[in-house]
Amino acid sequence: MREGKFQSNSFKRINRSGKAIYIHATYNPIHDTEGNVVGVIKYCTDITIPTMKSAEAVARTQASITFTPEGFIKDANETFLAATGYHLDEIQGQHHRMFCPPDIANSPEYQKFWADLAAGVSNTGEFKRVNRHGDVLWLRASYSPDYDNSGKVVSVTKLASDITQERKIKERTIDISTTTASAIAEMNQSITEISKSMNGARQTAHLTSSSVGGTKEVVGRLSTTSESMSKTVEFIYSIAYQINLLALNAAVEAARAG
Repeated sequence: MREGKFQSNSFKRINRSGKAIYIHATYNPIHDTEGNVVGVIKYCTDITIPTMKSAEAVARTQASITFTPEGFIKDANETFLAATGYHLDEIQGQHHRMFCPPDIANSPEYQKFWADLAAGVSNTGEFKRVNRHGDVLWLRASYSPDYDNSGKVVSVTKLASDITQERKIKERTIDISTTTASAIAEMNQSITEISKSMNGARQTAHLTSSSVGGTKEVVGRLSTTSESMSKTVEFIYSIAYQINLLALNAAVEAARAG
């Protein structure tokens, strides 16, 4: 505002009774004749009712949890509790780090994560978390600071969707791609060796075609080459079968995950 920048957005505020209200507001800087900001005019509309209805709809489909600006848990809906396996009384008053693997919870980045939220900086992305059993839980989530009338951050609301199965399928697809690339490299190597063997057989045939012993040697080499080719074909079919099976399993899991 001091820089004279116009702002328009929806904001969560706390009224005199301590209840949350939602407004859509514009902040309009007022300038003097020299261009200096001498005041700000705010125009706002109460959007609490439609926002609450929308929030209720979201709560039925998304996991929601509220924290203090420092990261301590205030409340959570049933969807969040079901995803993590906890009861509300088990997590209230605990710090958010209880949902994080140790390497994340003890990192400088995690400290900055909460410092930024306390300063009013929201965060959205995919986050690695753990449930009460220690199993990995992947969440696509948004962390949004909530403000009081003075503009102070008084809480942080997190909305999240469980994407654990989606991530597992993605990781399995990467494994399939890696396996396929390795198989193709092995096939190329086998084909190269067979090609060298056949070229050697042709050269031997030209050099020794006049002798019976040479002919036997050529026949032996060609027989070996034929056997190698048969094994390569079997190998290719085996790899193709494995790839198709893995792809089918991934498709089935994707369908189950919806």
